[in-house]
Amino acid sequence: MKNLDKGWQQLSMAIDNFGQGDVQNQKPRAAIASLNKDTREGQPVWETPQRGALLSRLESRRSSLPNIKSALKAWHTFAVCTLGFTTLLSTIPPVESLHVQMFGETFRNMHTASNYITDIVWDCRMVGSYLDWMDEQLTLWLKGARKRELQAGVLRRPCAFLLTELLVQQLVTFCDALEMFDVSVLILVCWYFPLRVQSEAFLLVHGCAGDANELPRGVEASIWTSNGWAHVVFKKRKLRP
Repeated sequence: MKNLDKGWQQLSMAIDNFGQGDVQNQKPRAAIASLNKDTREGQPVWETPQRGALLSRLESRRSSLPNIKSALKAWHTFAVCTLGFTTLLSTIPPVESLHVQMFGETFRNMHTASNYITDIVWDCRMVGSYLDWMDEQLTLWLKGARKRELQAGVLRRPCAFLLTELLVQQLVTFCDALEMFDVSVLILVCWYFPLRVQSEAFLLVHGCAGDANELPRGVEASIWTSNGWAHVVFKKRKLRP
């Protein structure tokens, strides 16, 4: 988009370049003396401490910066393309609560909408903008939107798919017919033991009775048969079923 708001563009660039600034390693007295010297010599001195202040504020949500950028881009696009904002009318901060509520209604997931609005609030605080638009009406909308989504989810909830003994046997028969015997064994082991497929079943190796006392080095899980019984042992399990 060519009509990027200047404030949004500056913050976006700051997020992209975050972490590239220098860390102040002087003591305050020495740092102030250095700035005073530069001032007397007519050199610009505001840029370095201002950039440091910006980086420190960005640090407050370092891990969320990519998500914040996505939220701000979505809001800016909505404000310019849907609400008709122009470069003469800044998109940050929002003009009024209703605009933000309308923005929230474009989301299918209200939890995501709430996160995006929280990111807009954080951005306003970052650049020192007012928060008058974050009023009681918006608070009511956030509460009501979550409840409305929950109610709609209950009404639209599909019937749960239950895996039964009959379905398991049908799957095994199907795999046997295709000579996929390893898959048949995997299905039966996961069903009767019951295992997490990716984090447990795929770790199994063919073992022996001695594995019950101690697993071989490098083995996380073992399975073997003895006297008509199947045995499975794990080195460790996150949760017991």
